[in-house]
Amino acid sequence: EVFSEMLREQLIEVLHTLTQREEQVLKLRFGLDEKRSAKNEESFEALVVETHLKAFDKCQPVFE
Repeated sequence: EVFSEMLREQLIEVLHTLTQREEQVLKLRFGLDEKRSAKNEESFEALVVETHLKAFDKCQPVFE
């Protein structure tokens, strides 16, 4: 139990070195927010879709 708590504290420190979005993605993807649920998985999938849409919007149209 002590080892698990130490590992958790180290993980939190590492997560805080990332951008807020990166931290959010990892927490949702791996269920690091205390409760792992289907809702987290759905949130992660929505975040991935949003990211792909933003990347697509940045693309230049090939045909005008």
